[in-house]
Order: sequence, then C-alpha cells, then structure tokens
Amino acid sequence: MVSFRQQMKGFPVYQILVICLMRFSEPLSFTSLFPYVYFMIRDFGIAADETDISKYAGYLSSSFAFTQFIFTIQWGRLSDRIGRKYVLLIGLFGTSLSMLTFGFAPNYWVALSARTVMGAVNGNIAVLRTAIGELVTERKHQAVAFSTLPLLWNLGSVVGPLIGGSSFFTRPKPNGEAAAMAAVVSASGFAEWHDQFLDRHPYALSNVVVAVFLWFGMVIGFLFFEETHPQVKKQRDVGLDLGDAVLRWCGLTPKVRPWNKPEKSSTIEVGVDSEALVGSSESIGLLEDIDSDADMDPVQAPPQQLYSAIDDESEDDISIESVAMVGPLSRRMSNAIVKRYSSKSTITPQLSRTFSRLSGIAVDSDNDYDDAPLSEALTPRVVSLILASFLLAFHSIVYGEFLPVFLASSVRVDRLQFPFRITGGFGFDSDFIGTLFSTTGMCGVVVVIVVFPWLDRTFKSIHTYRATQLVFPVLYCMLPLYIFTLHQYNPKFGPNFTKVAFYCNAVAYQAINATAFPQLVLLVHRASPPRHRAFINGAALSMNSLARFIAPMTWGILMSYLDRKELGGFTWWILAMMAGVAMIQSFFLKEYDEDLKDPSD
Repeated sequence: MVSFRQQMKGFPVYQILVICLMRFSEPLSFTSLFPYVYFMIRDFGIAADETDISKYAGYLSSSFAFTQFIFTIQWGRLSDRIGRKYVLLIGLFGTSLSMLTFGFAPNYWVALSARTVMGAVNGNIAVLRTAIGELVTERKHQAVAFSTLPLLWNLGSVVGPLIGGSSFFTRPKPNGEAAAMAAVVSASGFAEWHDQFLDRHPYALSNVVVAVFLWFGMVIGFLFFEETHPQVKKQRDVGLDLGDAVLRWCGLTPKVRPWNKPEKSSTIEVGVDSEALVGSSESIGLLEDIDSDADMDPVQAPPQQLYSAIDDESEDDISIESVAMVGPLSRRMSNAIVKRYSSKSTITPQLSRTFSRLSGIAVDSDNDYDDAPLSEALTPRVVSLILASFLLAFHSIVYGEFLPVFLASSVRVDRLQFPFRITGGFGFDSDFIGTLFSTTGMCGVVVVIVVFPWLDRTFKSIHTYRATQLVFPVLYCMLPLYIFTLHQYNPKFGPNFTKVAFYCNAVAYQAINATAFPQLVLLVHRASPPRHRAFINGAALSMNSLARFIAPMTWGILMSYLDRKELGGFTWWILAMMAGVAMIQSFFLKEYDEDLKDPSD
C-alpha cells in the first residue's frame, strides 16, 4: 500500500491552497442562511400561516438552483474560451453583490431576486473541478486534490452557520413583526449603533461578513491563481505579475512566467519537411528538449535507444522530456506521447501531424478540445454517474435546507401521537441550529482530512461510495421520530436527550456525506474522456443544480401539505425512500480505472 508521503510527492500544494482560499467563501454564502431563513421569512410576513414558511423557504433555494442549472454549462463553455481564472473571479464578485442585496432585502421578493441572480452569476464549482483536473494529472494526487472541494464545503458548513446563527450578526424579531424600528443612529457608542443597525436590518450584517470573505477570495485568486486552461495559461496575466511583485516585496522568489522567459530560437532537422515544425510554436516548444546535447547537430547525433526511459513505466507515464530521440518514432512511442499529453493540454492538429511525419505512421488527431463530438462524452457510464450525482444532491439538499425549518417550527405537543401523527417541530432557536450545523460540520472536515485519504489508498472508490449509500436511508427514517423524545411530550426522556440525538444523527450524516461526494467526483472524473471533462463537469453540476431546484420546491410544498395533515413524519420517510433508490442504483455503477483502459471504449 502506498504511504501518504509517497502519495503527496510532487503534489501542487501552492496552487491547491490558492484554490482553497477562493473556494472557502462560497459555502459560507450557501450555509450561512440556514439558521435564520425560517425567521427571515416569518419576519417578512408573507406566509399566511406558520406551516407555509417551509414552502417559501423552498422557493428561495429553488430560485438559486434553477438559474445555476441554466447557466452552469454556459460558464463552463465561457471558461473554455477566456480561461478558468476570470470566470472564477466573476463568480465571486457577482455572489458578493447578491449576498449584500439579500441581507438588506426589505421584503421577500427582493430576497428572492437576489438568490436568483446569485445562482445565475455563479458557476464556479464546475470550473474549479475542471481547473483541478488540469492542474493535477497524476492519479495518486487526484483523491487528495478533489477532496479539497468537499473539505472546503464542510469547513464552510462549520463557519457559515456560526455566522448566520450568531446573535452578534443576526437578530430575528422576537415577536415576528416585519416592520423595523425607526430608531435614528446616534454617535453614543458602537454598542448602541450595533443594536440599532440590527433592529433596522436584522439579517444584513452576517451577509456583509460573508461578502468580505468573497472579496478576500477574489483578491487572492486575482493575484496568485495560475491559469490552467492549456490554450490560455501562457498568455500574460496582469494579476500574476502583481502577485509576483507582492511575493518579491515579502522576500520570496516567484517562478519565471512564460511571458517573461527570453525567446528561444532553435533549428530542428530530422530529415523531414521543416514546414511541419515551423507551423506550430507549441510543437517547437515541445520538441526543443529532444536533443540531449545542445552543441551537437541533431542530424549528426547518433541514434538513441528510444525505450530506455520507459522500460519500467506504463505508456501513460512517458514524457517527451524523459526521452532523447533522434530518428523515426515507433507507433508505441507516438501513441504514448499523444495519449499522455492529451490529458494535460490541447494537442493541436499541427503537433499531431508533426509526430506523424517523424514516425512515418498515421497518428489520430481527434484529441482536440473543439473538434471532438460531444456524443463521445455522454457515455452510458458517465450518464449513470451523473444520475447518481443528481440523486445524492437531491436528498442532501433536502436535509440541509429543511432540517433547520423542522428544528425551528413551533412545538405542538397536544397534536402528537406515536408513531405517525406528527405536526410542528422542535421549537429550537437559531443559536442552537447554527451551533448544531457548525460543530457537526467539523466532523466532515476531519473525515476529509484524515479518513478519506486512507480510504482512497485502502479501498476502491466505488466500494466506499456504496457503503455510504447504505447509511442515508437509516438516518432519514430516524429524524421525525426524535420528536417523541421531547421532554414536554415524554418526561421519561431528559431535557437534553433530543438535542443529543440530533447531534449523533448530524455527526453520522456529515461523516458519510463528506465521504460520498468526493468519491463520486473521482468516479466521474476518471470515467470522463480528458477532452470532455470541462463539459462533463458542467453537465454534472447542472444536474446537481437541477436537483437543488426541484428538491426544495417540491419538498417545501410537500412539507407544508403533510404538516397541515398532521403527517409530518412522512416528509422524511419519503426522503429515505429516495435515498434507498440512490443506494440501489449505486450497485449498478462501475469504476473506471484510467490507468488500464480508455473511458470511451
């Protein structure tokens, strides 16, 4: 078994850290409203009855997911044209403006519009997945690299509810009135100004804090994120130039950028038509290192043993730099080079024709990003994994969005009867809800940092994913039954028994959720042809957004309807049935090993 030290050798730590700082702020914007969304809708006064609050909460979440579903693929395509970096920066800036609008919203419709715009301007997660795939090309690094996305989500799930549930940043009206106090801000001290500000804008300050995090991530990305798109990364980047100046000011030595390197001129003659080489500057750049002795005329150089560098390596591990070659290339060498570099950068038709002429054989040049048909991308294996991603996102978003509503709803002890007659909720305040989500979210962080790398080294991704799917239905089935452990309903249970039960449930949920999502991301990545990964990541995230659109809207209506019928428990039991469908579907999935065969086969 490979040790963690061996697994991390050559890992791009610096750029992954930059990506983490850019990613961290986005889960804050999504999770910070969980503790107070119930009270925010109540204070807007739009719900005619308390049972309708969950319906309007569903509309808020669905509006975000619907526009994200529509625009995610478009942002991915735009990133293929202008690069990953500036699409990410646009997403961060647009999200920050939407958060400020949401926090200062005077009524429900402004808040709904802000969430709608937020989904439209933010397609960052799909672009980040693609950027990580382009940055991390060695299989041993992929598990750790891709696990940073759920790691940051779980870390955001810790900090976000703390911000949204903090009484310092959020102050719901205790009487549920929507009208703000008409106090005038005076200069008599920060405490009084803070109280008056929260009286006027009870939910604004938490959104301002999240916007600051978003701006910080945007600045870090502008200064230090290195473009990963193979056709854009060598273009001059003003942000990186400024970031390098900052590093030099701090006494550090940044690496030399491609646009700052002195131009090289080299004549390459190998007995073939030189026009094939002159036609592509990228081809010349890749072939400059072919000659092992710069002072020796390539034509006069003695032939080298072509396979000396690959006797103990697979074809995928061959690099042009590791082979000193003069003379004709074999079919094995040509195919190995094309296959190797098709996963890291765009191989132009000119480069493919160059190797064809060098080797005297035909080399397939269908690895172009632009020319490859999309029908090759949506293979049955990829489609089944995207479906699994849809199902996982569906029941996960219902848990995350509606558990706070269930926890905050008023207790109606006189309307409860074990086991099916359930109405209302637990009557917990936003402080407890925020603490519950933040502290149990830390469990997900620990799992991603400590447990997930060990699982990836020890078990196959598909086996770990299937194991996690066995647990979700059990957790969802137990949730509504906790209401019968309330001390007000059954004095045999202590006053804190119900809270402890929820902590246990949430810890288990966060642990398996933090394991399931990165495993599924890995399965999708490894099943995707390299030239289609940007499109497939966009498609997978669009389907996730579709799930996040359908789930809150349908579950909000369903939860309100069943609560009025005093059958609130069936909301969670139906969710358990959906998780059961995802569990069954997981056993029909197969794992693709990209070291052994081509995914398009």
